[in-house]
Amino acid sequence: MAKGAGHECLARLDVWADGVSAGLPSDAAEPLVATHLRGCRDGAEDAQGLLALIADDRTTSD
Repeated sequence: MAKGAGHECLARLDVWADGVSAGLPSDAAEPLVATHLRGCRDGAEDAQGLLALIADDRTTSD
C-alpha cells in the first residue's frame, strides 16, 4: 500500500468496524480498510480489538 495508508485506514477503521459488527462482510464494510488489514498485522490486531469492544458494549447494553 502507499505510504500513509495506515493513517487513512485508522481514520476509517470505526466505519469499517461498525459495518462488520452489523454483519457486513469486511470488504463490503470498507474495501480499502479491509485490503489494508490483510497486509498489516498491527492494524488487524487493532481492528480485532475494536470489534471485541463493540461486541462487549452491545452485550452489556442489552
